Amino acid sequence: MNPRIAISISATLFISILAVGNYYYRVYLKPEPPVYKSLCERQIAEVDAAITSQYGKGALRVLDLRPDAKVTEKEINQVRSIRRLAVQLLNDKQENLCRETIQAARAIMKM
Repeated sequence: MNPRIAISISATLFISILAVGNYYYRVYLKPEPPVYKSLCERQIAEVDAAITSQYGKGALRVLDLRPDAKVTEKEINQVRSIRRLAVQLLNDKQENLCRETIQAARAIMKM
């Protein structure tokens, strides 16, 4: 067998295995969307996602803002403290106060 043919068959087989694996992952292993018990819980998750998408995964714990960040370090610290307060209110089953509190964080994050 010609080495060129063997390499092309191997490459084709490798690409097909990757394609099948990608299809299997997208169709069968796709994680289900999260189910939130309340509006406030969903809004807290949206604030977390906004921080994560703009500033990286460690932004909730370690402040490592990118140079093109939309908010300053002071504002992100305010959002972190407001978020903690909203989570405490949610755990205390004070949904209305939680929603009012998280709205301030959403305003700072320009959501």
